[in-house]
Amino acid sequence: MPAERITFSIENDFPNSKINSEKFDSEVRASSISGQFNGVMADENNCDVWFSVEQSPANVVILGALVAAHDGEVGDDRTKEEILRDIFNNVTSAEQVGRLINALDAFPSFEVMLGQKRYDLARQRVAAGLTAEVIIQDDYDLIDQQLPGYVAP
Repeated sequence: MPAERITFSIENDFPNSKINSEKFDSEVRASSISGQFNGVMADENNCDVWFSVEQSPANVVILGALVAAHDGEVGDDRTKEEILRDIFNNVTSAEQVGRLINALDAFPSFEVMLGQKRYDLARQRVAAGLTAEVIIQDDYDLIDQQLPGYVAP
């Protein structure tokens, strides 16, 4: 089968009307459609996503979801360990340390999401800890502020 190029408008298809090509390339490579992925080429108007073979309709839907989820921001190059260190370096009490350790034990997927740089999913796990009352709002705020992509209220 021939190679396929799928083109997206940066202004109309990406949610912030911008792309970080390196970050988007990594997001596609981390997805379930990475096996046939060749790379991303973007100019100021369009983003071309190249595959070694023609993509199935299901893979095109997955790619569309990746585009819709891409924030276009410059990535944070801290490791999972560095993010966790930054969180624990900003705790305000021994009680908070205890709650955070309990939350890590209760929601190990948080660390997995940090390692995969899936900060949106890491935030969801932190929200689940808040809902389950494993952490309190101050803990949530502390963690959220240390995760890449934090937007001050």
